[in-house]
Amino acid sequence: MDNTSGETQGQASPPKVMAVDDSPIALKKYASTLGNAGYEYRPVQDPKTALDAIAEFRPDIILMDQIMPGVDGFELTKMIVATQGMEKIKIIMVSSDNKKDTVVKAIQGGAVDFLMKPFDDDTLLAKIKLHLSRK
Repeated sequence: MDNTSGETQGQASPPKVMAVDDSPIALKKYASTLGNAGYEYRPVQDPKTALDAIAEFRPDIILMDQIMPGVDGFELTKMIVATQGMEKIKIIMVSSDNKKDTVVKAIQGGAVDFLMKPFDDDTLLAKIKLHLSRK
């Protein structure tokens, strides 16, 4: 790959984070938090368009809302994990449902972590940093 931008190797581009959430308020909050932390960010509000957006953007991590209309976070996570070329993307499930069964279902379905709403920015960024370091 040609590195003509003058950046040193290993610093070519910031990590890419995508959020799939039907809430425009949540997506704006992610934009602010992730942008301030230096991540490249892409929001997806309609879960039915997520697979195409993922294929185009190629994120390192996806913040996946669990409760969405049409396709919920569990279903979408399973689709991502089963799609060739997407199976290694780290998915952090985000939900206001903190029942043990919900957390277990998210992890068994392919999520690497679970984040309970509401959460603070430091917790979100710590989890993202942790999973990026394990890439």
